[in-house]
Amino acid sequence: MLNTNLSHGDYLYLDLLKRCVSGLIYEDPSVLGDGKFDLLHRVHGIDRPLYAHSMIGIKRLDNIQWAVEHCMKANIPGDFIETGVWRGGAVILMRALLKVYGVTDRSVIVADSFDGLPPPDPQYPADIGVHFHLSDTLKVSMEEVIDNFRKYDLLDDQVRFLPGWFKDTLFSDTIGQLAILRLDGDMYSSTMETCCALYHKVSAGGVVIVDDYHIDCCKKAITDFRNTNNVNDEIMPIDYSSVYWIKQSDQLSQDYMTSKDALCSLGVKKIYQSVPDYVEAIRLFDMAANRGSIEAMLNIGVLYSHGGPKVPQDLVKALMWLNIVTLQAKGARITTVHQDNVDVAELVDRFRAAMSPEQIAQANVLARDWKPYAMTKWW
Repeated sequence: MLNTNLSHGDYLYLDLLKRCVSGLIYEDPSVLGDGKFDLLHRVHGIDRPLYAHSMIGIKRLDNIQWAVEHCMKANIPGDFIETGVWRGGAVILMRALLKVYGVTDRSVIVADSFDGLPPPDPQYPADIGVHFHLSDTLKVSMEEVIDNFRKYDLLDDQVRFLPGWFKDTLFSDTIGQLAILRLDGDMYSSTMETCCALYHKVSAGGVVIVDDYHIDCCKKAITDFRNTNNVNDEIMPIDYSSVYWIKQSDQLSQDYMTSKDALCSLGVKKIYQSVPDYVEAIRLFDMAANRGSIEAMLNIGVLYSHGGPKVPQDLVKALMWLNIVTLQAKGARITTVHQDNVDVAELVDRFRAAMSPEQIAQANVLARDWKPYAMTKWW
């Protein structure tokens, strides 16, 4: 049974795990550029850590957490798979999420050659001139990834390894229904083979994540596959590199994929029901905010300003969202869950008066970096 009553300690554990697998917590240096640790690069997955277990950065790790929680809470059936895992950080996070939520009927599938990337295949002209196969840093053995799972005490029978080139392994009948398909194969060949082998196994409402969409050959493979198969689901950015979409069908429940106004209304109902659910309210407001609802943005800020059941007070996040509202609303007065005709500028001034310069600066940076559909943490 899904454990929906996560403690503050559970959320702290997940946050700490993301900081560890990314190398953020110990400022792991990069093997690229000047070799120094750069916080902005690590958050956005721009560099390649020397020792850390993931290079995808905090934003993409947050997106994985959102995708897993979406699939569990919306009862989207299927396992989670990543095709191309490097040192295993992303799939380690998936397994940690299943453990924290008490889920025992799903598996995490770890698919990789465990020998780097293949050389370009002439049948895929888009890969001509790509030299990923020459990079030794991309070659990570299965034994090393297994050992990394073991270091987090997350190696068990809910983790399945699928070693080999994608063209030889992904078409296997051993892969069943999927709730999350995360592609990290870089090349046209790897990306197209993954889509052809697995896309039809993704459940309606499941999440498809493409890590390397910024790479031309990968993007072309996604575009070609979607065009050929008439896939029209909206592609949504995560950061400079990655995108995702939710696979829809005629049968997909509309109470999740709905309008920003309806989502905001559902969030308000969660606040005023007999047993308020602030966590679910913020999740719904976050979805509405990512669809452009200024009212939802303000509601998130207000909820974080005073906190509530299972949602600790967080003035930095509160000011972040109010700063976003200030940019979007341009001085308009807005209604929130607790008050009509709110003067946002006055609210911002009141929050700033209760915060340190460091907190204000942090909130300003978060607001500046926020983009629609770059999934934020909602606890």
